[in-house]
Amino acid sequence: MIKIEDYKGFEIFYNEDSDKFATTMELNNSVKESKRSSLKALKQEINNFVKLNLEFKPFWILENYHDSATPKYVSAIRTDGTFVVSSSDKDNKWSSYIDINTLKKSFVFSQSYLNQLKDIDLQLDKLRQLRSKTEKELKAKLIPLDLSKYE
Repeated sequence: MIKIEDYKGFEIFYNEDSDKFATTMELNNSVKESKRSSLKALKQEINNFVKLNLEFKPFWILENYHDSATPKYVSAIRTDGTFVVSSSDKDNKWSSYIDINTLKKSFVFSQSYLNQLKDIDLQLDKLRQLRSKTEKELKAKLIPLDLSKYE
């Protein structure tokens, strides 16, 4: 691969084996690799990528998955119209893609929803601990079974 130039902060390479121009674009946690047969087409794709991601404002959603709503961070939009989502705004290492139709099934992010679920989870945890403690106390009061007459 031969480096051709830097264009809008992205390095453009020419791959002699495939006879294509290539670049890796990363902006606002969105990453895209692209290969085109002409330098002009690759530069146009870089322009579209930058334009989409500079206008895009990241946001939180509650992704509707079966019977639960999971918080997800939508960090970028790709030139093919899919959105980059992850479980954190800090680390996009495990990001995935979601299309507009799936995103339409999601909910507006609600911290009160998450807080209520957290409160219920805390109550469940306390009840589990109470059950475990009570079970141990009751077991201590049980009389062992005497099977001596059957031996």
